[in-house]
Amino acid sequence: MLNALSPGTVSAVDDSGPVQKHQINIAGRELHDGVPAVYIYGVSSNPPLGADALLVFLGGDRGSGVVVATNHQQVRHRGLVSGEVILHDNQGQSIYLSRSGITIQGAGLPVTIDAPLVHLTGSLHVDGDVTDHATTETNTLANFRSIYDAHTHTDSRGGTTAPPVAQIP
Repeated sequence: MLNALSPGTVSAVDDSGPVQKHQINIAGRELHDGVPAVYIYGVSSNPPLGADALLVFLGGDRGSGVVVATNHQQVRHRGLVSGEVILHDNQGQSIYLSRSGITIQGAGLPVTIDAPLVHLTGSLHVDGDVTDHATTETNTLANFRSIYDAHTHTDSRGGTTAPPVAQIP
């Protein structure tokens, strides 16, 4: 039983095949190459070099190890409240399921939603501009608002109406 569990350090990862394989260094004394990693269905990761790893050696046989968990101490999120969950990488990107709501951090990188429909049941607040590329190519909602606010019509006597009066709720 003493040989069944061992902590180690990830020194290489091969993510090219159907099963991810790691090279694990155990206390600078043992180097295990091609150790398969077992992940929870639906969650995959490629731990950075130097990450902690926990190996299980089936039957205590040091030749039949499996990586069952990895951790990277420098980027591990701290201070989560009981029941909270965060999915994150070492670049600062994350999806945080907190007690106060869901926060998505792109770490300065784009966040892409590839779906035929995005349905919002509440309000949408946007600090930046919104660009519609579906039919207008380059116009923004702000540009459309400017055009609308300045538009006029020909009235029934051949004159021109005044632009609409902006109504702020």
